[in-house]
Amino acid sequence: MKHLLYLFFFSSFIFSCNSLEKKETFLEQEIRRLHDIETMPKVTGVIPKLIKEIVNNVDSTTATTLINDLNQSDEMMMDWMVGFKWQKDIEPIPPIEKRISYYEKEVEKLEALKIQINTSIKNAEKGLKK
Repeated sequence: MKHLLYLFFFSSFIFSCNSLEKKETFLEQEIRRLHDIETMPKVTGVIPKLIKEIVNNVDSTTATTLINDLNQSDEMMMDWMVGFKWQKDIEPIPPIEKRISYYEKEVEKLEALKIQINTSIKNAEKGLKK
């Protein structure tokens, strides 16, 4: 009976660790996806092109507002990148629960940043059509 109880707790522990590791891996992949696909290409490609178009085609008052909004999105992305740390690169490596909590917060930040970037791009495109 003692061995059976030990086996149960050991199995639960292994399953729990495996589940936490999967969650951590998922969150790491989500961060990479949000950064590499959803936000950074827009910051390095779309935003600079829009700024050039706005400078050449929009009146100065409207251009200033649109460019400031685009630049703010760019700055927010740069600030996030400076502050972000892959948790396994920190010495000592934090416990998995803290890594997961950190990554969950970073995914939320990137989702909000994605919205900010997309909104500033949409507003700039509308400003160009006027």
